[in-house]
Amino acid sequence: MKDRVHEQLGIELKQASRTDVTVAIIAIVVTFIFFGMASGFAASTVGYDYSLMGGPNAAKFDPYSTAVMFISIAAIILINFFAIRSLVINKRRKAGIAENLVKLSQEEGAVQYYDADVFKAHGARGNVLMAILATIATAAVFVPIVIFIRQIIEEL
Repeated sequence: MKDRVHEQLGIELKQASRTDVTVAIIAIVVTFIFFGMASGFAASTVGYDYSLMGGPNAAKFDPYSTAVMFISIAAIILINFFAIRSLVINKRRKAGIAENLVKLSQEEGAVQYYDADVFKAHGARGNVLMAILATIATAAVFVPIVIFIRQIIEEL
């Protein structure tokens, strides 16, 4: 019975680690997609109204591009918020699983075969994934805003 519990806890720990990686990859890919959208729409918020005679008449502000840019930025923030939240919840879950594995091994007298650093590495890996997501999300939010502000300043 204890062998099955031990095996099940090990499987859950592996699954939790895979879930972390999957969540992080999906969040990064979706963030880059919305980042591209936000940057593209930020660059097109201000343009010129061209006449038939050849030159630009006046700068033209496009509120639709601006709205899509801010909606994309909001999506980036929400996606990364939920991804980081998922990583935090999963980190707690992995800590609980590791704690149960240690208790089980203590009952069996096999605690000397468990390396506590292995369990700490699971937590550290989660922290690294959260830091990567936060960094990418921060850049994906601020770069389109900088492009947007530059477009507006250039046209003034």
